Amino acid sequence: MIETAFNTQDLPPGERFAYWNAMTDRSLCPTLISSDHANDFRATLRNLDFGAVQVSIPGMPSLRSARTPKLIRKSDPELYNVALDPRGTMKVSHVGRDLVLRPRDLVVYSSSHPFDARVTAGEQGFAQLVEHLGNRPRSR
Repeated sequence: MIETAFNTQDLPPGERFAYWNAMTDRSLCPTLISSDHANDFRATLRNLDFGAVQVSIPGMPSLRSARTPKLIRKSDPELYNVALDPRGTMKVSHVGRDLVLRPRDLVVYSSSHPFDARVTAGEQGFAQLVEHLGNRPRSR
């Protein structure tokens, strides 16, 4: 197993959000991210690489993440993501369905289809456990 971890608080506040965007594009898949917390974005990402399976554990403030057809054409790692939402809530629109995920809910979604996700952090922020199946993302 290979483990990598990242904490935006290791960077100056003005650089955190841009770095988070670039890092998640590289390690997961390209998305458009926006947040009311962009000026001082405090987030963590822990990746566990087991070879055939990669597990990501992000912790972050409220944000919006969208995967557009244009981004899919640019780069599609052809992943199925199994996400368990242990803290906070997430509204997801994916393949014609709108879902609201609450703690302990489970969702499966594909990087090959557009999605729009709105994460609402609770008092302790938002955290999620995501298992990536398929052609794993590669760091560039």
